Amino acid sequence: MMTRTKAAAKNVFIVNSPFQVLCAIEAREVFCKGALNILVVLLMDAEGTLGDTQLRALTADGWGDVLYVPYGSKKGLRRELAKPAIVAQILARHGRVHRVFVGNGRLTWLLAAGRLIGDTTLQLDDGAASIKILSSRAAEPPAAAPGTQFFSIFALPEHAPWAQRNTLSTLREERRSRPFTQGSHALLVGQKLSEDGQITLSEELFLWKTYMDQSKAPLFRYIPHRGDSTQKLTALQSMGVEIVNPPVPFELFLVRVTEIPAAIASFYSTTLFTSAMLLPGVATHAIQFAQRNTAPARAEEIRSVYARLRQNGTEVLDYPLPDHEGG
Repeated sequence: MMTRTKAAAKNVFIVNSPFQVLCAIEAREVFCKGALNILVVLLMDAEGTLGDTQLRALTADGWGDVLYVPYGSKKGLRRELAKPAIVAQILARHGRVHRVFVGNGRLTWLLAAGRLIGDTTLQLDDGAASIKILSSRAAEPPAAAPGTQFFSIFALPEHAPWAQRNTLSTLREERRSRPFTQGSHALLVGQKLSEDGQITLSEELFLWKTYMDQSKAPLFRYIPHRGDSTQKLTALQSMGVEIVNPPVPFELFLVRVTEIPAAIASFYSTTLFTSAMLLPGVATHAIQFAQRNTAPARAEEIRSVYARLRQNGTEVLDYPLPDHEGG
């Protein structure tokens, strides 16, 4: 009985991105407010980079303990050996806990680690990939006693009881408490498309220029993805776009900004979903393009994100890519 009481008083959150930390904060407030909540951060970005800065900005308050674990720099065998070492480090420091919240459920070793560390494991969002994960789970036979296994902004009513919707209630409450003025600018939210080889840099810039030419906004501000190249940002500046580098994740920037944009645009970014939740009166635009260099399974996953964006009220703009490089 004493062991169970101790375990029930502790929860572990394992995350590896700024957005996952935001989801962890929301889950902490919904499921285990007032308990001893432990944040384990798998560091993916080099110290001082945009991703690292944004992540660390979220870890200062509300956590009973924060454990930083270098992970992104490890490759091959070193990374494989790091996995059991991370589990052992958590157990040595805190013992078994009640709940384990996993930021990235696609990392199956984290789900296995959750079962070793805690009594219950819940998956959080790592972006729009949760749409596919939830869809696959919904197609499975129902478990005998499933409980809540997912806490996601993409959860639908028919996913209950095994998935509960993350309504971003903490962020929405902060947005309501802050004064703002209405701006006329469009906010462009970056994705690392050319960096990942989905399209070329000139094609990505062409798509942004097409959107800007068709938009009625007098000013464009660009929020970089932490994986954006310097070359891309320089090119956008030469197109007259103002680059804004917030030291916090986009969602936190959005709730704290004093001038609300007239529109928010991206490609198939999760930020279009969160923008609609945090600023429901602002138009959101999703730029869609042909998936020329994308594996079929991944292309289908991206199409499902655009389909959900349409259902969510985002205007999807289907732009053709140029016929040749630089076209």
